[in-house]
Amino acid sequence: MTESALKIAEFFTREYLKMSRYVRGRIEDASYRDSEDIIQDVFAGIFEAADVSRPIENLGAYIYRALRNRIVDLLRSRKTLLSIDAP
Repeated sequence: MTESALKIAEFFTREYLKMSRYVRGRIEDASYRDSEDIIQDVFAGIFEAADVSRPIENLGAYIYRALRNRIVDLLRSRKTLLSIDAP
């Protein structure tokens, strides 16, 4: 495991509960499981893209921005589903 991947894993371990509350606070009907799925998606994406040649300068800001983007994607997909299903 590279040093940057290790830092990312440590961050997620240390900040998991805060991230979960952050996600649930932004999605009205989010359950613990929904927030867990979003966090795992973000973690997997960041962990796979970890690049030693381009380290992330502010890991916390980067991850919370990724969480926010994932939440927006989820809400957009729900809105599309609702508009398709609406009479």
